[in-house]
Amino acid sequence: MILDEEEKNDIKVEDNDNNQNTDNEEVKEEIKEPLAERKDNSEISSVNIDLSSQEELKKKIQADSIDGIYNPQYSSNVNNKETSFESLISFKEGDDVEKIFDEKREPYLKETKKKKKMSLILNLSLLFVILPALVVMILSTIKVGEKAIISFSWVPITTISIALAFVIALLVVKHIFDKKHQKITHDYFYFYLNAVSAYSLKDMNITDGKIAAEGTMKDDLLIQAHYFAQIFSISSRGLVVGKKDGKDFTYGEIACAIPYKTKEQAYAIPSPIYDLADGSELPYIPAASDETTGNKKKNVFENQTQSYGMLGRMLCLNNKVTPDESFIIALRGKMNDTVMPDYIKNYKPYQDKRLGDKIIIYLATDEGKKFFNDENIDLLSKFIIDDVVTSGFVTVNSYGSKIALNLSDSLMVLPIENKVNVSSLDSLRVSLNTLVKFVENCIKDSSYEDKDEKEDNQAEENKVEEKKEEENKLENEVPSKE
Repeated sequence: MILDEEEKNDIKVEDNDNNQNTDNEEVKEEIKEPLAERKDNSEISSVNIDLSSQEELKKKIQADSIDGIYNPQYSSNVNNKETSFESLISFKEGDDVEKIFDEKREPYLKETKKKKKMSLILNLSLLFVILPALVVMILSTIKVGEKAIISFSWVPITTISIALAFVIALLVVKHIFDKKHQKITHDYFYFYLNAVSAYSLKDMNITDGKIAAEGTMKDDLLIQAHYFAQIFSISSRGLVVGKKDGKDFTYGEIACAIPYKTKEQAYAIPSPIYDLADGSELPYIPAASDETTGNKKKNVFENQTQSYGMLGRMLCLNNKVTPDESFIIALRGKMNDTVMPDYIKNYKPYQDKRLGDKIIIYLATDEGKKFFNDENIDLLSKFIIDDVVTSGFVTVNSYGSKIALNLSDSLMVLPIENKVNVSSLDSLRVSLNTLVKFVENCIKDSSYEDKDEKEDNQAEENKVEEKKEEENKLENEVPSKE
């Protein structure tokens, strides 16, 4: 998001509750704390920073500062304290993964088919009960001469009463079947989210992993990725929390809507762009036309007002770098599946010839270049875009690390008729492992110092020292003799 010279004294984060197809209206209510520091999920109206010049702006706002626009027309944020968490499923070496999924899928499929048959029978039964009652009612109103075709008043009343009783009975039966099917659907859906999450994380050193199928990520996590300059809505599900190497992490499915962009606009490589090795400007290469897509999913937001920013999974790690070391990596897939970052006003785009134009790197300053050594470039070169992982991005800044992957329907749609494709699960797992390893390598070379972590470590060391002193004191005490 570019700051207007006329508006450099007023940076606003706007809240919009209007319909998706209406223009955004300014919300004048102001809040004091910036978005990045907000602890609750309340709606955001505006952030005002009193700056007298563009130079002062650069001094006060770091490269990864959050001052973009968030118009939360919709957010799936809920109070996760009220959601039910359960432990992640454990996958072991040699497990028949397809069989584990099928043990839940096949009963659901069987019950779904049974429900369809029962619904057909109940609907036909209702039809056969209601039609005769209607015929009797109509005949009781038609007169031949002075008398109605059905002249006995008790006949239509009795017929309607019997029909009504049958209808009530059928509705009760339908309700029982719907409730049973709802529970089976609930169990299978929860299992699927749990199993996909657990399998994709199974090679990582995680502890205390648990999932809430209806739990959601905080909107701040995607906003702090510093990838989208303007976001209309964020929704998520399948919240996974736990610890990786002793640090908290968050993981789950996520989708967001952004202002509409054409495929060409969303896919375009920034210009000018520079060579990561020597800093020289590279020649501009226009985006090639690409009418095919790996997942062939319909973009329901493609209505000239909104577009998908992402649709897939995001892993958030508590691994941080300094603002000057911040970087963004765009993982480009096919044109229909890729949205390049537009929240890059303080970042400079680079391209490494060893990676080609499928991976574009954005650095806050030259300090970030140290992360792209031969080992890390080799790791990035192993990342593969395919028909499952269709695109994505990695952002690392002072808020933490985000690994976001756009995924195809093979993982984002609940499998019913077809079996789970284990190769799709492996594609997600391998991609996450590769990118997590890259991020962890970068953190080792960062000069960021986590004060909270340092204080926690110091407190832990103090406890250990106190315990040792108590033990030494007890050892030195000589027992009294009577």
